[in-house]
Amino acid sequence: MEKETFYWLFSASAQSIAAFIAFLLTGYALVINMMQSAQQNDPSIEDLHLTMKEKYYSHLLRVGILSGVAVILNLLCLSLNDFDYPCEVLVKIITTSVTVAAISYGIVFIIIIVDPKKYTKAANKIIDDLKGGEEQVDASQFFTEFIKLEKKIRDYLQSNDLYITDKRDVNMKYSVNKMVTALYKNKKIGFYAYDKLLTLNKYRNAIFHGHTDKVSKYMIDDLRIVNNEIDQYLKN
Repeated sequence: MEKETFYWLFSASAQSIAAFIAFLLTGYALVINMMQSAQQNDPSIEDLHLTMKEKYYSHLLRVGILSGVAVILNLLCLSLNDFDYPCEVLVKIITTSVTVAAISYGIVFIIIIVDPKKYTKAANKIIDDLKGGEEQVDASQFFTEFIKLEKKIRDYLQSNDLYITDKRDVNMKYSVNKMVTALYKNKKIGFYAYDKLLTLNKYRNAIFHGHTDKVSKYMIDDLRIVNNEIDQYLKN
């Protein structure tokens, strides 16, 4: 190929990658804003969003690194285009390969953030991470026990004037995370109980949004233990 062709190729590649990254960042910002809006309407997806954001960041970081290297290599080839230098063909092959990899990974990132099953996948990842044993039982047992715990905490906060709803919406209820935080900040529970309650709520949200009909027996047993401990905490 002639020098002019390579000049056009590497120049266009650098500009295209830069424009592609700008497009990805704009799309990513839009997705994050949509997630924040959805989270305000449904606090139970907060933990799922955190898992999704961690995954998004990991992929975006790789795309950013690959794209940065690709732009640098394209500009390097552009600046050396008028000269003959050792390993010229190898450098151009590497540059082309990194450019293709950056664009391909960017396309993969787009597919990930528009995946219609992203919530289910995030929920299943949380369930796998929190799995405490192989024995499985019906999920309804967990929900039944958790509802008892949630009602117990909400009734306690309301009866002790610790439950403050939004004045703009008298029907608004605290999320479980907010209620647990209210107990902890008012020194009604210790940090261990606080952390355990948040973990159990995270698991509850995951099995709900993951549409799972079987859950770990270990988590139900853990929930029952915490439920009994909360009784003791709230009586003191």
